[in-house]
This record gives sequence, C-alpha cells and structure tokens, in this order.
Amino acid sequence: MTLTTQDGSRIKRIYEHDKEIEICDLFGLTQITTGKGRKADAEGEMGFVSIKNARSSSTQVWLTTLNKFRELFDAPQGAIDLFLGDRMKNRMNFDEIPADLTRELVEWMDENKTTIIHRALHGNDEIALVIFRDLKDGKVYTMKTDEIMEIVSHSSWRVGKRNGSLQLVNASGQVIFHLQREGKGKYPNNILFHIHRNLFQS
Repeated sequence: MTLTTQDGSRIKRIYEHDKEIEICDLFGLTQITTGKGRKADAEGEMGFVSIKNARSSSTQVWLTTLNKFRELFDAPQGAIDLFLGDRMKNRMNFDEIPADLTRELVEWMDENKTTIIHRALHGNDEIALVIFRDLKDGKVYTMKTDEIMEIVSHSSWRVGKRNGSLQLVNASGQVIFHLQREGKGKYPNNILFHIHRNLFQS
C-alpha cells in the first residue's frame, strides 16, 4: 500500500500528539489540542507551556511568511528578499548577496533580536516554560521563557558557516536559534526559525 502525502501528515500528527502526551504526563500538564498555530501545547500551574520534541540538535519554533514577518517587524528590504527568492525561483545564499545588504540585515536582526525571538516563542500566547526533549537520547530540558530572553539579550546574530542561514549565538559562541528558508521548495520561501538544544545546556 502506497502512502499519500495526506497519510504521512496524519501519521506525523498522531506521532507528535502522542509525544506531547508523554511530556504532559511527565510534568503533570494538560495538553492543549485546540487553536491552530498556537504556541501553547500544554498548560500547568505556572501557565502555558511549549513542548519541543527534537529528532536532532534543533527543531522548528516558528514558521512565517516574509509578508507577515515584515508586517510585524518592518524588516528592511534587500538581503532577506534575495535570500528567500521570488516567484521566478531566484534566491541567493548570503555569500552571493552584496556584503553591505547582508551586514544591514544582520545589524537589524541584532537590534531587534529580543522582539523577534519573543514572537517566535510566544506567538499570541504568553508561554511561561519551554520543554525541549531530545528524542535520540531521551533527555528532557526545561527553561522559563524569561530566562531564555535573558540569554537572548546577550546573544548576537551572524551568517551561518554555509551561508544558508542566520544564527543567533550566545555569549559562549553556541548557536541557540537559527533562521533558514522553509525546505519544501516553495517560492517565495517562507521563513523558518529553529530552537537549539544548546540553549538549554548553556
């Protein structure tokens, strides 16, 4: 029997639902199953909780369009547009974009880092706690969002080593968030933010 894309999406949703329940049971949380696009996956005594089950060292924390990103933050035109591409499938890595445009974007991301990451974490909810589980070794990490934001305030953005992302690195030089294109071949590409295990180990 050949699985369709719809079958794969349904299986993925069931899997993620079950993994969230495991975390809810572990921490005595109530799972939230309503509200498409919400950042809150569960609720407990301290408030809303975001649960991140990661198959690698990072996992998605926010997916948005360039139009929405610009509406929220008034991002400068230039490097971000060239990086994401257009309907003609034109797109560039950061080493192909004029250096002054890339520098302008990185500086702007630095100036707005707390506002951007706050939105990535909270959306329209007020998240009190983020739980990050490494599905490979089973380790579970937790951090309050105000603690995350304190680390973010002392971090800085840089171009990733392969020029296909922007990385937010902490004071120790570890990547704690990164921005990339959504990897589904869509044009213009959406903006995808990832949260890293390093954040919880810093």
